[in-house]
Amino acid sequence: MPESLAHWNRVLCLDLDIVVLEVGQDGRHDLAQLRMLAPEAGLVCTMAANNETGVTSDLAGIEAALTDSAAYWLVDCVQALGKLGLALQRTRINYAPFSGHKLYAPKGIGMLYVRQGAPSTPLMVGGGQESDQRSGTENMSGVSALCEVLAALESGALFSSEQKLEALHAQLVTSLSAAFRGIVFNAPSALALPTTINRYFLWLSSRKSLELFDAAELRVRPAAPARRRSPSRTSYCARRVCQRGKPEHRFAFHSGRRPAKGTSPPPAPASRIVATWCA
Repeated sequence: MPESLAHWNRVLCLDLDIVVLEVGQDGRHDLAQLRMLAPEAGLVCTMAANNETGVTSDLAGIEAALTDSAAYWLVDCVQALGKLGLALQRTRINYAPFSGHKLYAPKGIGMLYVRQGAPSTPLMVGGGQESDQRSGTENMSGVSALCEVLAALESGALFSSEQKLEALHAQLVTSLSAAFRGIVFNAPSALALPTTINRYFLWLSSRKSLELFDAAELRVRPAAPARRRSPSRTSYCARRVCQRGKPEHRFAFHSGRRPAKGTSPPPAPASRIVATWCA
């Protein structure tokens, strides 16, 4: 998000100040700083949930901090889709982007919530498709897939419930804690999505840790993408939670049940994973 803001700030020659909103040890935004900045802010950009740490934002607290501010508020809801109840119409959120690939729709399809009355300028003009908001040939296969995903999400027949995901989260945290000495979880479970765990080991190198989880058929990735020359703002949030200088990793649960044909097998139960690690 900061990179996008900086880019358009340069392209449009706006010469605006972009101020980073810090996070605390729990990974949540510094609301005292926000209250100080809010009176002069034009646009406040936050995440509903951090994709590296899994920490969910205190949206009610942020809204309260913006009570006397005329700033527009954009909330990145990509990671929250299907995992958090957002009730956007009951908030003052002005913009909320979503991406379908987080729930198995194809990459490249998403949607943008814009509150009525909030200014919105299309980046692509021409043929007038999508009510002049995004001209160009529509990605009909992507749109259809996203509609199917949203229908499945609303019906509750395909995706796991929040209660089940929380139970799986607790089971895996318990199993990991029992299997490994010196494991540190970088985000408190009470403040994080049930589908994401960010952790590191006091005694195990990053490479060996990745190999260990891979052998147990549990997919893990480093918190900071290796291809980046400098860490992203999201990765900064992960390191802000973990300030001990240890390489942290993130792994996530699948929130839905994939069809058996032509797909990867489901993740192994935590009990079998622990047995594999301890063998």
